[in-house]
Amino acid sequence: MDYSKLKQLEFRRKLFYIGGAKISIFNPTDKSLVGYIKMKVMSLRGEVNIYKDKTMQEPIVRIGGRQVISLRKVYEIYDSQTNQAIAAIRQKSIASLMIRDHMDILDPAGSQIGYIQKPVQYWRSLGAS
Repeated sequence: MDYSKLKQLEFRRKLFYIGGAKISIFNPTDKSLVGYIKMKVMSLRGEVNIYKDKTMQEPIVRIGGRQVISLRKVYEIYDSQTNQAIAAIRQKSIASLMIRDHMDILDPAGSQIGYIQKPVQYWRSLGAS
């Protein structure tokens, strides 16, 4: 699959999983599975591998944090085959942690080429109709 042609992705996280997080990545146009992430409970630098499918046999990219502690974390994205940096994800601000997740996607030179934003969730109380 040519991942460079995908302009938008849909991430679905399994709500209750004790061992960390399981996240399936879908192409929103045809709802096909294009990636899978299984994260550990604790990782200081946020090391994550994204795999082609749930068998986790073929890694696509590896994501690793530059810093252990920072208010504006930057995560490098590496090609799993060549181990070269292909992009980075930078946390927008401390407010994005508390209000609405927003991160910038950067090319290897550091220029912004896109963004990641979590959709707004509206929660209703159990008694509301």
